[in-house]
Amino acid sequence: MKKVTIRINEIDPILKIPRPCWLPKDWYKENENPLDYFDELDRPFFEDKDALGRFTLDSWIGPSSYNDHEFEITETPTSNYFYVISTLPFDFWDKRIEYDFIPKEVLKDISNGKCKIVFYMDDDGHWFSTLPYFYNSKHSIKKMNGFIKKYNFKKEDIIFLSHNIALEDNSEKYNFTALSCSPFSKRKAAPDRNKMPFYVNYSHCEYVENEDYSYDVEKLDKVFLAYNNRVKSYRIYLIYQLLKNNLLDKQLWSFCGLGGTIYFEETEERLNEYFSDNNIEKFDKKLFTKVENLLGKEILSDDIRVDEFPGEYYGQYLQIKDFEKTFFSLVTESEVADDSIYFSEKMIKPLIAKHPFILISSKGTIKKLKELGFKTFDKWWDESYDECDYFIQRIDKIVKIVQEISNKPKEQLVKMREEMKDICNHNQKLLFSFNTNPLGQLLSEIKF
Repeated sequence: MKKVTIRINEIDPILKIPRPCWLPKDWYKENENPLDYFDELDRPFFEDKDALGRFTLDSWIGPSSYNDHEFEITETPTSNYFYVISTLPFDFWDKRIEYDFIPKEVLKDISNGKCKIVFYMDDDGHWFSTLPYFYNSKHSIKKMNGFIKKYNFKKEDIIFLSHNIALEDNSEKYNFTALSCSPFSKRKAAPDRNKMPFYVNYSHCEYVENEDYSYDVEKLDKVFLAYNNRVKSYRIYLIYQLLKNNLLDKQLWSFCGLGGTIYFEETEERLNEYFSDNNIEKFDKKLFTKVENLLGKEILSDDIRVDEFPGEYYGQYLQIKDFEKTFFSLVTESEVADDSIYFSEKMIKPLIAKHPFILISSKGTIKKLKELGFKTFDKWWDESYDECDYFIQRIDKIVKIVQEISNKPKEQLVKMREEMKDICNHNQKLLFSFNTNPLGQLLSEIKF
């Protein structure tokens, strides 16, 4: 059985866990209070002993063996090994990557072909993406390239694993090797499926996986279902346009408001700059204020116990009743940026639930779904929104589609849903042929 070895650092005297591989050995000497080293967004994790587990590798590796591989996590590797830099702090690319955080013996082993550095950025897919008027990834790529040049690393020495599929698709652009750990990276046979795949808990309504499960479409009484948790610029703009076009009444939607009013201020300022640059009318201040006042709207169901899914939150539950009431899902994914293709539980839920969808995400995301084998709904509405360069343009087109659908009589919507049944069944069946891949599985496939 082939062994895959991962090197960890010694136990840190402050954190009391193996020192995260992005931390220099004497990090705690930089500040009078050691925890002041961390960005304020990261500090809660380091101050909470229970939360420190996210900075260790045990939970990321997965089962102890895959396909004749077994894994060793050690401070003293005696064979070829990986040095895994995972769960980076928010300010890593701005400040921390230039630190000498890699042990000299690791640098020597990389030069001798005995070690590879693996950046493991599980979860979000924003890595190295750009959203004009809000943030630019060029400085992060410049920092990464500077890091590689500083140590004279080869492309194959540095592996970047993330949920951003676009990175792997464009790996030739970078001085590092980009690989995807997206939920759609690998196909698996039915017996190997994860019971709760893709960060979605549907155990309370697992009958949806039955091939003969279908909706009673006569129960439809709302046009769309739209979950919106965190406050983000594109969700603010979407709600603004839906409100402006009188499309929120009698629909099923949430706008929980995590992120607060500060993001509203930034969105108003940045998007008004975009409007000005593109000769578009700026936000209606009164209407924009009405959108802000909608914060806090939730969709809650009494028949779900959130504590059934430890460590996660309500948004990762598949509440089938929401889908039963609605004609389609208006999905606002986590990313709308350039150079990003990212699929989270937000996209997974309508696929599991056999629900038609319109997708607000990055340019080319619908195209990527089709490349993966999923079928979409261009027979019934125009999906050219997927080709628009900026999320404003995509949302403007989508709102027009929502308006057209909302104007159709219920009898026509029922007929359309019946016509869509084969596509929805196909998508769910294909979805369950994929599975999430723990870090251990991914490392076992990388060759020295």
